[in-house]
Amino acid sequence: MRNEKVNKEYEQEIKKNFSIKLYPLQEEETLEWVAEIAELPGCIGAGDTPEEALLALEDAKKSWIEIALADDKLIPEPNNKSNLEYSGKFTLRLPKSLHRELAEMAAEEEISLNQYLLFLITKKHYEKQVRKVDITFTAELKQANDIVPVQYRRWEQRNQDYKGMVLGRGICA
Repeated sequence: MRNEKVNKEYEQEIKKNFSIKLYPLQEEETLEWVAEIAELPGCIGAGDTPEEALLALEDAKKSWIEIALADDKLIPEPNNKSNLEYSGKFTLRLPKSLHRELAEMAAEEEISLNQYLLFLITKKHYEKQVRKVDITFTAELKQANDIVPVQYRRWEQRNQDYKGMVLGRGICA
């Protein structure tokens, strides 16, 4: 009876879609791929390719769940982003001096402190996203042979602080 119950639970748990983190791990001249399930501590797979790492992770997941069920341990639910709900609110504790400075800046702008903080967070978030895109495009531009190198070099010299975006095969500053 126990084995039948464990087998049913095992089949249900294996089907759950846990979030997977896949990343390369460079050690000296060796590149290895690592895949892990954060919800299942210690559940990790590795391989020479991403596919190998994911296959190893699937085996590790099966073993992890099998052992947890045998030991009567609770198996966490997947924390997929689609399962999470966000209210749009959070509490933030600040030093009194920073609170005062931010409130004063908001008053100068003639907006609420909440609006001012939203502005600052959005601005910083946008700058971070632009930097990510900029790094990707810069690397792609330098590697691309179909873009005229002279045009890129002239554009890069004129715009040392700001890199434009690649549109098709041309550059837009």
